[in-house]
Amino acid sequence: LWRCPCCGQLNRRRCVAHVIVSANSLIEQGRELYFVTLTSHERLKTTEATLRVFRDAWPTLHKRINRAFGRVAYYAVPERHKDGRLHCHAIVDTRIDAKWLKSAAREVGLGWRVESERVQSPLRAGLYMGKELTKQLGLHEWPERFRHYPTSQNWPKLPEPVLPPGWEFGKLSNETAPESE
Repeated sequence: LWRCPCCGQLNRRRCVAHVIVSANSLIEQGRELYFVTLTSHERLKTTEATLRVFRDAWPTLHKRINRAFGRVAYYAVPERHKDGRLHCHAIVDTRIDAKWLKSAAREVGLGWRVESERVQSPLRAGLYMGKELTKQLGLHEWPERFRHYPTSQNWPKLPEPVLPPGWEFGKLSNETAPESE
Protein backbone atom coordinates (compact mmCIF):
# COMPACT_ATOMS: atom_id res chain seq x y z
CA LEU A 1 0.00 0.00 0.00
CA TRP A 2 1.20 3.47 -0.82
CA ARG A 3 0.04 4.81 2.53
CA CYS A 4 2.18 2.29 4.46
CA PRO A 5 5.45 4.03 5.44
CA CYS A 6 7.61 1.04 4.47
CA CYS A 7 5.73 -0.14 1.38
CA GLY A 8 5.22 3.42 0.11
CA GLN A 9 8.98 3.99 0.10
CA LEU A 10 9.57 0.66 -1.68
CA ASN A 11 6.95 1.55 -4.29
CA ARG A 12 8.53 4.98 -4.79
CA ARG A 13 12.00 3.46 -5.23
CA ARG A 14 10.69 0.98 -7.77
CA CYS A 15 9.05 3.83 -9.68
CA VAL A 16 12.27 5.86 -9.67
CA ALA A 17 14.15 2.83 -11.02
CA HIS A 18 11.46 2.34 -13.64
CA VAL A 19 11.74 5.95 -14.83
CA ILE A 20 15.56 5.86 -14.94
CA VAL A 21 15.75 2.56 -16.84
CA SER A 22 12.94 3.53 -19.22
CA ALA A 23 14.28 7.04 -19.85
CA ASN A 24 17.71 5.60 -20.58
CA SER A 25 16.18 3.10 -23.02
CA LEU A 26 14.20 5.80 -24.84
CA ILE A 27 17.21 8.13 -25.06
CA GLU A 28 19.34 5.27 -26.43
CA GLN A 29 16.65 4.86 -29.12
CA GLY A 30 17.21 8.51 -30.08
CA ARG A 31 14.07 9.87 -28.41
CA GLU A 32 14.06 13.24 -26.66
CA LEU A 33 12.23 13.38 -23.35
CA TYR A 34 10.37 16.32 -21.87
CA PHE A 35 8.96 17.12 -18.43
CA VAL A 36 5.42 18.45 -18.76
CA THR A 37 3.33 19.95 -15.97
CA LEU A 38 -0.42 20.48 -16.37
CA THR A 39 -2.67 22.26 -13.90
CA SER A 40 -6.32 21.84 -12.97
CA HIS A 41 -8.86 24.27 -14.29
CA GLU A 42 -8.97 27.28 -11.98
CA ARG A 43 -12.76 27.02 -11.54
CA LEU A 44 -12.41 23.57 -9.96
CA LYS A 45 -12.06 24.31 -6.26
CA THR A 46 -12.32 20.88 -4.62
CA THR A 47 -10.28 17.69 -4.60
CA GLU A 48 -13.27 15.70 -5.81
CA ALA A 49 -13.91 18.02 -8.75
CA THR A 50 -10.29 17.99 -9.93
CA LEU A 51 -10.05 14.19 -9.59
CA ARG A 52 -13.31 13.70 -11.49
CA VAL A 53 -12.19 15.96 -14.36
CA PHE A 54 -8.67 14.52 -14.44
CA ARG A 55 -9.92 10.94 -14.85
CA ASP A 56 -11.56 11.91 -18.15
CA ALA A 57 -9.33 14.79 -19.24
CA TRP A 58 -5.95 13.03 -19.16
CA PRO A 59 -6.91 10.11 -21.47
CA THR A 60 -8.71 12.52 -23.82
CA LEU A 61 -5.69 14.81 -23.94
CA HIS A 62 -3.38 11.85 -24.58
CA LYS A 63 -5.53 10.78 -27.55
CA ARG A 64 -5.37 14.32 -28.97
CA ILE A 65 -1.60 14.39 -28.50
CA ASN A 66 -1.28 11.05 -30.31
CA ARG A 67 -3.36 12.31 -33.23
CA ALA A 68 -1.30 15.50 -33.50
CA PHE A 69 2.22 14.21 -32.77
CA GLY A 70 2.18 10.45 -33.35
CA ARG A 71 2.14 7.76 -30.69
CA VAL A 72 3.53 9.49 -27.59
CA ALA A 73 4.76 7.52 -24.58
CA TYR A 74 4.29 9.03 -21.13
CA TYR A 75 4.89 8.39 -17.45
CA ALA A 76 2.72 10.66 -15.30
CA VAL A 77 2.46 11.49 -11.62
CA PRO A 78 -0.68 13.31 -10.49
CA GLU A 79 -0.02 15.51 -7.47
CA ARG A 80 -2.21 17.39 -5.06
CA HIS A 81 -1.57 20.95 -4.01
CA LYS A 82 -1.97 21.79 -0.32
CA ASP A 83 -5.52 22.96 -1.10
CA GLY A 84 -6.32 19.49 -2.52
CA ARG A 85 -6.48 20.53 -6.18
CA LEU A 86 -4.75 18.23 -8.64
CA HIS A 87 -2.05 18.92 -11.16
CA CYS A 88 0.06 16.47 -13.11
CA HIS A 89 3.76 16.00 -13.82
CA ALA A 90 4.65 13.81 -16.77
CA ILE A 91 7.57 12.73 -18.88
CA VAL A 92 6.76 12.44 -22.58
CA ASP A 93 8.94 11.15 -25.39
CA THR A 94 8.02 13.84 -27.91
CA ARG A 95 8.41 17.60 -28.01
CA ILE A 96 4.89 19.02 -27.86
CA ASP A 97 4.38 22.62 -28.87
CA ALA A 98 3.53 24.56 -25.68
CA LYS A 99 0.90 26.77 -27.34
CA TRP A 100 -0.84 23.71 -28.80
CA LEU A 101 -0.66 21.89 -25.46
CA LYS A 102 -2.12 24.84 -23.51
CA SER A 103 -5.04 25.05 -25.91
CA ALA A 104 -5.68 21.29 -25.98
CA ALA A 105 -5.42 20.98 -22.18
CA ARG A 106 -7.91 23.80 -21.77
CA GLU A 107 -10.36 22.21 -24.23
CA VAL A 108 -10.48 18.94 -22.26
CA GLY A 109 -11.06 20.68 -18.91
CA LEU A 110 -7.56 21.17 -17.54
CA GLY A 111 -5.98 24.50 -16.62
CA TRP A 112 -4.25 27.06 -18.79
CA ARG A 113 -0.87 26.75 -17.07
CA VAL A 114 1.39 24.33 -18.88
CA GLU A 115 5.14 23.97 -18.50
CA SER A 116 7.51 21.96 -20.65
CA GLU A 117 11.24 21.42 -20.24
CA ARG A 118 13.69 19.04 -21.91
CA VAL A 119 14.94 16.17 -19.74
CA GLN A 120 18.71 16.43 -19.28
CA SER A 121 19.41 12.87 -18.09
CA PRO A 122 17.65 9.64 -17.10
CA LEU A 123 18.86 10.08 -13.52
CA ARG A 124 17.39 13.57 -13.32
CA ALA A 125 14.10 12.24 -14.72
CA GLY A 126 13.97 9.53 -12.06
CA LEU A 127 14.83 11.87 -9.22
CA TYR A 128 12.25 14.42 -10.36
CA MET A 129 9.46 11.87 -10.56
CA GLY A 130 10.57 10.34 -7.26
CA LYS A 131 10.30 13.77 -5.62
CA GLU A 132 6.75 14.15 -6.93
CA LEU A 133 5.77 10.64 -5.79
CA THR A 134 7.21 11.32 -2.32
CA LYS A 135 4.73 14.17 -1.90
CA GLN A 136 1.92 11.62 -2.27
CA LEU A 137 3.12 9.09 0.32
CA GLY A 138 0.75 8.66 3.22
CA LEU A 139 -2.25 10.21 1.48
CA HIS A 140 -5.36 8.20 2.27
CA GLU A 141 -7.78 10.17 0.12
CA TRP A 142 -6.82 8.81 -3.30
CA PRO A 143 -9.91 7.22 -4.79
CA GLU A 144 -9.99 3.50 -5.25
CA ARG A 145 -8.28 2.41 -8.50
CA PHE A 146 -6.69 5.83 -9.00
CA ARG A 147 -3.19 5.23 -10.31
CA HIS A 148 -0.31 6.93 -8.53
CA TYR A 149 1.65 6.91 -11.78
CA PRO A 150 -0.33 6.25 -14.95
CA THR A 151 1.79 5.24 -17.94
CA SER A 152 1.03 4.83 -21.60
CA GLN A 153 0.98 1.32 -23.02
CA ASN A 154 4.12 2.07 -25.01
CA TRP A 155 6.17 3.34 -22.04
CA PRO A 156 8.99 0.79 -21.59
CA LYS A 157 8.41 -1.81 -18.90
CA LEU A 158 10.84 -2.37 -16.06
CA PRO A 159 12.74 -5.58 -16.77
CA GLU A 160 12.35 -8.49 -14.38
CA PRO A 161 15.11 -8.52 -11.75
CA VAL A 162 17.91 -11.03 -12.10
CA LEU A 163 17.73 -13.22 -9.02
CA PRO A 164 20.80 -14.61 -7.29
CA PRO A 165 21.25 -18.39 -7.68
CA GLY A 166 18.83 -20.31 -5.49
CA TRP A 167 16.48 -17.37 -4.93
CA GLU A 168 12.84 -17.66 -5.79
CA PHE A 169 9.94 -15.28 -5.22
CA GLY A 170 6.33 -16.30 -5.11
CA LYS A 171 3.12 -15.93 -3.17
CA LEU A 172 2.70 -17.90 0.02
CA SER A 173 -0.59 -19.53 0.83
CA ASN A 174 -2.09 -18.97 4.26
CA GLU A 175 -0.95 -22.47 5.26
CA THR A 176 2.73 -21.84 4.39
CA ALA A 177 2.98 -18.21 5.51
CA PRO A 178 4.98 -17.71 8.70
CA GLU A 179 2.89 -16.86 11.72
CA SER A 180 3.17 -13.30 12.97
CA GLU A 181 3.89 -12.73 16.61
